[in-house]
Amino acid sequence: MSAPETPKRILIIDDDELSRDVLTLLLEAQGYLVDSAISGDHAIEHAVLPAPDLILTDFQMPGLAGNPLAARLRGAYGVTPRLYAMSATRPSPAEIDAYDGFILKPFSPEELEETLQSGKLKSDPSSANTNEESSSPALNEEIFSKLHDFMSTSEVLQMYTFCLQDAYSRLERMRTYERDHNETLYRREAHNIKGGCGMLGATELREIAGTMETLGIADGTTEKNSLREQFLAASERLERILKARAGSPSIA
Repeated sequence: MSAPETPKRILIIDDDELSRDVLTLLLEAQGYLVDSAISGDHAIEHAVLPAPDLILTDFQMPGLAGNPLAARLRGAYGVTPRLYAMSATRPSPAEIDAYDGFILKPFSPEELEETLQSGKLKSDPSSANTNEESSSPALNEEIFSKLHDFMSTSEVLQMYTFCLQDAYSRLERMRTYERDHNETLYRREAHNIKGGCGMLGATELREIAGTMETLGIADGTTEKNSLREQFLAASERLERILKARAGSPSIA
């Protein structure tokens, strides 16, 4: 059987603005025609024809998501588009059995094409031995360089600044959800931080946010405070790197 044709038109569905913008930028730079939607409901309500060749939808979004979203997308766009779920956390097979496949965030356009052609899923770094001390870098140089190929230094730095500001806002909301004992929203904010930081190659921040998502609010306050302190320290390390790249005293 021959490999499926590489898609030309892609629809991205993601409620996280940063992930959506970064992925759109990278895919357009590779020659894809990219449309986007901010939610599953938005994608259904504004469905247009001809249908895209590929639909990439975030798996964990408020509102319509998961297998129910897949069914609605099939109804709105027909059976032609390949439908892939994407997330910073791998779901169980049953949770995505209505999709043609799954790809783990963060991923590059090259990894996406390889996944579509081979059917092999990207390995999940979180499956590694979590008892070992993390050696994740503050900044993935490959992702930074790829972004810099498509944007000016100031534009790249603005994107990282937005990422950090977004993460700080979500951390504050997590404090509120912790006080309210809202486990679902607490984990969702941590998950969104993990996804956004991952797409930009803020690897250390992605790992800490992933631990926050896994632990949730049920664990001890001391451990949660320690994770917040680790996150803020990692943010400062990333800012120092970005300031050096900018050659200016501040990137904010």
